[in-house]
Amino acid sequence: MAGTVNISRDLWHDEAFAKEPFSEREAWIWMICEASWKSRRRRVGDFVVDLKRGELSASVRFMADIFGWHRSKVHRFLQRLTKLELIAIKTETGVNVISICKYNEYQNGRDTSETDSRQDRDRTETKQKKGERREKEGSDDDDAPDLEIRERVLSAMGVRPDGVIGPSKFIGGTGDMSELRRWLDLPNLTPDVICAEVARITARKRDGPPSSFTYFTEAMRRLSGQLSAPALKPIEGTRHDQQPARDRRASAADDAFVRVINAAAGTIRPS
Repeated sequence: MAGTVNISRDLWHDEAFAKEPFSEREAWIWMICEASWKSRRRRVGDFVVDLKRGELSASVRFMADIFGWHRSKVHRFLQRLTKLELIAIKTETGVNVISICKYNEYQNGRDTSETDSRQDRDRTETKQKKGERREKEGSDDDDAPDLEIRERVLSAMGVRPDGVIGPSKFIGGTGDMSELRRWLDLPNLTPDVICAEVARITARKRDGPPSSFTYFTEAMRRLSGQLSAPALKPIEGTRHDQQPARDRRASAADDAFVRVINAAAGTIRPS
């Protein structure tokens, strides 16, 4: 059966499928999905690489973590794909750049100009939505590129910038980026507020980082509601004006009562 099909990049982060080592076909599909759809600049470790359409940049160690393979198996796999003329590998400033030789055929035969035009329209619409969000929230932090915010969130989780959290385990992919954008659409949630909340929640999680950004979504909604709630103001010219001092005296009395109870129970000595 000939032809091509569209596969969502969210496939690799879908909770419906178990985290297990890739087959060779899955590794090949991952490489096609990871390849750039148009020219772009990407940071890889300490290097910045210019990628063209159909190219990806990934180290053998990185792919071994993603595939759940030994590095030697990844190396042999890449060598075989190169001999079969499915990929070409070159080195740019010390970083491997892999070209998918028939990338356009795998993209329903679309040429670059058609794809670029469609993606440019999508990007324009995205920028318009972001502009509306910035106008609504009045925040300059939204000017930061999505990838920069992603790296800040991963850093707040204690995860390295590439998002690898273990063999065949990865966080910060397309699905997580969509979730992050939904957080930014919530009232009063700026990148700084989001990163602080992620760091706070992660610090209380004892079994390591979560496998998806959705772990934080409910907390983000609650935080947005708390920040959006109107502040309570005291009623002037009434007995409420004397309430703070009265509250302090009541609090002191409560503390004394607790000390007496604890002393009676033998937990502390009364002061």
